[in-house]
Amino acid sequence: MILRPFALALLTLLLFGQTVGCSDTDWNWDLEWWKKPSRIVRPNQTASPTLADRHQTPPAETKGQDNRMAHNPVSRNSPAVPNASNSVVSSRRDTRPFFHLYLVSGDQASSAPPDEYHFHLRNIDARSCARLVEMLYVPLGRSGSVEETYLLFEERDEFNAAKRGAAMLDIRSHSEPAVTANDGMSFETGIAFFYEIISQGAIVDRGLIDKCGKHLTTAVKSPELSDTKRWAAAILAGRLLSEFRYDYVAARRYYEHAQRVAKPDSIEQMVVEWWHADSLIQEGSIRKGNKVYEDLLDTYTQQWPRSQIVTRSSAILKENRKRG
Repeated sequence: MILRPFALALLTLLLFGQTVGCSDTDWNWDLEWWKKPSRIVRPNQTASPTLADRHQTPPAETKGQDNRMAHNPVSRNSPAVPNASNSVVSSRRDTRPFFHLYLVSGDQASSAPPDEYHFHLRNIDARSCARLVEMLYVPLGRSGSVEETYLLFEERDEFNAAKRGAAMLDIRSHSEPAVTANDGMSFETGIAFFYEIISQGAIVDRGLIDKCGKHLTTAVKSPELSDTKRWAAAILAGRLLSEFRYDYVAARRYYEHAQRVAKPDSIEQMVVEWWHADSLIQEGSIRKGNKVYEDLLDTYTQQWPRSQIVTRSSAILKENRKRG
């Protein structure tokens, strides 16, 4: 027969393999491989419909569901997958680990998610406004472009305060004709000059700093303004002197004004202490600065544990203590 020479050749090959040291080889021959399925077929877990089920009228949406299934490769028996965008929105609303404040200016269409707060500025670009807002209410971070910038907060109270701050600071830059230095609006004029300082970049006209400080000082002392505006004017005047004049002693005098008009144990009072401590650290008075940080943490940690002021104060204090 034709198969006999083939069988003898195969037997000879196997005996030769054993003699040359291949006894450890596992010849996993599968002589019936073609009988095995090429993929695993799982049984259908859905019970077969009864005769009565077959004659029931299908719900109104069945046709639409069938059409969707025709374009969706997911099996009918797969568990339902919730809509991704809806799940993100609901989880964000339930837990809210972060609060985004989107500032939008010009004709820019906001790209903020629908469940986030976005404020459309009418008078100033988003980036400039955000820079002043973060001096009043310290965020976790800031990002974006000139026309759309967002600030990130972890405490709802700070987030809500920052929203009000953005509306208060929606003022034209002094270079715009709508605001003049002699219109008697000390707060608005001071903010307008501050925006012009920001727009100049690294090299700022000292005369412009003087004008800005003058109008903010008038606002701080004005009995016609609300306590919130007087507080904001004092904080910004202190930041102006710290960042552009490096005069930390003069800056603290403005922080003292801000402390007198801020409500006790408020977000605004916490901001005052934050910048007060910063001015002491910047001038080299580390021990005095540490004492202010300690008082701040004792007062506000329990009330706003996720505030960036609380978080950063704790980190700075630990680092200063390590250095001795």
